[in-house]
Amino acid sequence: LAWGWRYWPVVALGEFVIALTLRQSPLAGVIGGGAQILEAMLALYLLRRANVVDIASSARSVVRFALMGAAIPPLVSSVIGATSLLVLGHLTRDAYPSGIVTWWLGDAIGILLLTPILVKVLAKRPLALDRRSSWLLAVYLVLMIAVGLAIAGGNTPRSYYLFFLLLPFVVVAAIRFGLAGAGGAALILAVIVFGMRPQDLNGGDFLTAVRMVFVGISAFTGYLVAGFMKERAL
Repeated sequence: LAWGWRYWPVVALGEFVIALTLRQSPLAGVIGGGAQILEAMLALYLLRRANVVDIASSARSVVRFALMGAAIPPLVSSVIGATSLLVLGHLTRDAYPSGIVTWWLGDAIGILLLTPILVKVLAKRPLALDRRSSWLLAVYLVLMIAVGLAIAGGNTPRSYYLFFLLLPFVVVAAIRFGLAGAGGAALILAVIVFGMRPQDLNGGDFLTAVRMVFVGISAFTGYLVAGFMKERAL
């Protein structure tokens, strides 16, 4: 979205390095890289076809981005990638369905979380923040970090679910600071939520899935509010 089709080699390189880091075979890295390139190209095609470039320019653009950029393309790459891991022996048949879901959720949430703000930065478009607003946003995010650490520092089973209290911070940041606020708050929320570790293994996979979905919904909500605020300002 920011640089055009020529960006695909970086996508392939990133996926190949991840495969090697996970001690998968080079062939798995090549196939995974191909799947990620297909995902990126499909997302770019769908979003350009829907005339979505500035993602948070309106609420409609945010919804289209969530569907055509973050939901559909990762589903294609997750099926291809997980199938290749199954064929190459890196994934068992029992783990195959969860492998698809994990790949899909990971890509979808990563795209939802980072793409709107990255497109602005990489395309060198202004974030519409003056110096005073930038300082206020910084202070606000520090406050959010403090609250998040207090929640995560509880280190009790009950604290595993208290991260839901951080969602209002994302919404308020989007209302007050627009896209920059939504992106910054959503990123901090993700770091705090995934930094929390259950003490016991019971329900660990379920808690991880809940956290992933929650981060995705929070990011989407923040950017949607930022889109509404942008519409009101026009």
